[in-house]
Amino acid sequence: MGSKAWGIDDPLLRGDDKAAVCLPVPQAPASIVRHVLFLEGPGRETPYLSTTEDDDVAARFAGRSGAIWWTSVAKVQAQSLRYISKGELLEVLRGKGKGDAAWPRASEVQTARAYVELWGEHLIDFRRLQASSPSEVGDVVCALFLKGSP
Repeated sequence: MGSKAWGIDDPLLRGDDKAAVCLPVPQAPASIVRHVLFLEGPGRETPYLSTTEDDDVAARFAGRSGAIWWTSVAKVQAQSLRYISKGELLEVLRGKGKGDAAWPRASEVQTARAYVELWGEHLIDFRRLQASSPSEVGDVVCALFLKGSP
């Protein structure tokens, strides 16, 4: 994992498609456990985009044919989106979860918590864009992320 502690001014990284960051679906179910565990598989609709503080994790998710994209907490907040830190995720992913992390099986909540820790995961919540068109959501995603090294 990363060699130094991540700080709020450090970049958030995302491994994704080479051409563009995949689009979130603001109207999708808001379960954080569902999102983190990839329930329903890759391509499932989710109102979140996962980011990481770790270069190696971003490269793993990008794969050989993808790219690493980056953003910052300041850019997320400038778009009036909710930033959910790793620390907040770890706090709500306890027991049967709290708030958007509530889930019927505590064991699955704990698995999600372990993944958040392992991947240095932070989330960007796009639910405030529920009334927006996919094109408008795409514009926000394009404004947030840049390809390559920060």
